Amino acid sequence: MTDPSANSVKKYAAVSGTSSGIGKAIAQKYLDSGYGVWGIDVQGPSVSHRAYSHLTLDIRDFTPEHIPSGMRPEIIVAAAGTLEEADAIEVNLNATIRFVSAVVS
Repeated sequence: MTDPSANSVKKYAAVSGTSSGIGKAIAQKYLDSGYGVWGIDVQGPSVSHRAYSHLTLDIRDFTPEHIPSGMRPEIIVAAAGTLEEADAIEVNLNATIRFVSAVVS
């Protein structure tokens, strides 16, 4: 994972679910708007941009220690999710709450 603070970008967004779908589109939109984006997804990166850094990790395993040093996002987007019924509450609700809580604290 690259360090997002190494870029000359002044504004950051933290986005989960960036490897496909809505999360990827949102990450690209913020990159196009001049933001640095720190993405997390269980899949590898699918966004290629100098101001994008990626953490390949299941959001259920996310802890505050995964946040890059000095990264204080202005925007947090929780777009990771699953349609698998057995995992839906843990991924779509509990892990999302933990992700957002860790990033804002």
